[in-house]
Amino acid sequence: MKALFGINLAGGNCEICGAALNVLNSSKAGKEFLCKKCMSYVSRYFTKKKCTYENMVKHIRQRMDDKKKIESFIPSASYGEAEYIFINPAEGTFVISPSVDYKRTNSDIFSIEDIISCEKRIDIKKEEIQYKDSNGNVKSFVPQFMAYQYDFYIDIRLNLYGYDKIVLKLNDKQVDNNQETLIDMKSSGVLNVLKDALVSKSFDGMKTNNMDVVMQSFEYKKFDTMADQIVEGLRVRKMKKTEYRCPYCDAKLDANLAQCDRCGAIF
Repeated sequence: MKALFGINLAGGNCEICGAALNVLNSSKAGKEFLCKKCMSYVSRYFTKKKCTYENMVKHIRQRMDDKKKIESFIPSASYGEAEYIFINPAEGTFVISPSVDYKRTNSDIFSIEDIISCEKRIDIKKEEIQYKDSNGNVKSFVPQFMAYQYDFYIDIRLNLYGYDKIVLKLNDKQVDNNQETLIDMKSSGVLNVLKDALVSKSFDGMKTNNMDVVMQSFEYKKFDTMADQIVEGLRVRKMKKTEYRCPYCDAKLDANLAQCDRCGAIF
C-alpha cells in the first residue's frame, strides 16, 4: 500500500530535490508524492485539479526557474493594495504577488505575450441603511436609503497549461465612502440623522442612494484609474493569439471557446 487517505506510506525520495519522503514530509502530486518544500513552489493560481504527476513536476521545476527570474526582475510600474502587480513592458514581463515585497513571497512571473485576455471588473454591492431606535430595535427609513459598495478586480486569462483565470483584487477594503449602514438613534432624532448622516455626509440632496457620490470619491477614482492603467500596461501589442491550451488537459483550443473539446472543462 503506497498511500492511505492521501498519506504517503511507502517512503521513497522526492524526484525533484531527492529529499526523503515520509508521513510528515510528503504532499500528494497527482498519483504520486513530492516533498513539502518542493510543493511549496506551486503557484497560487495553478489548477491542481486533473493535473498529472509529470505535469506537476514540470510546473514546480518551471517555478524554481521563475524564482531566479523574479530575483532579477525590476518593474517600471506597480499597482494594488490588496494584491500587487508589477509590470515591465520593455521586458514584456509582469509579476503578481500577495505582498509588496514580491521577492520574498510566493510570487508569479509571466510573459505579457502569454495573455489571452485582460479585463477590468467592478463588483457592485448595495446595503440598506438602517437605524436603531431608542429601544434598540433595528428599523428601515421610509423611503429606504441604500449605500453602494465597490470592489475592483483585474481578470487575466493566460495561454499556459495549468492556469485558468487569475483574479487580482486591487482594493484592500470596500470602496464605499465610509458610509455607515446602521445608525444609532439614541442621541438624536430621525430628522437630524437624515440631515447630518445621510444628506450632508454622502448623499446628493434627497436621493435614496449614494451611488453617484461614491463614484465621484477619491478612492473610487483611484482604483478605477489604477485598473485602466494595468489593462493598458498588459496590453498585448502583437497580433492576438487564436489558440491557447486548456488548463486542465493541455489540449490546443480556439481562444474564443468557452469549453474544452477534449475534457469538457468550462472556462
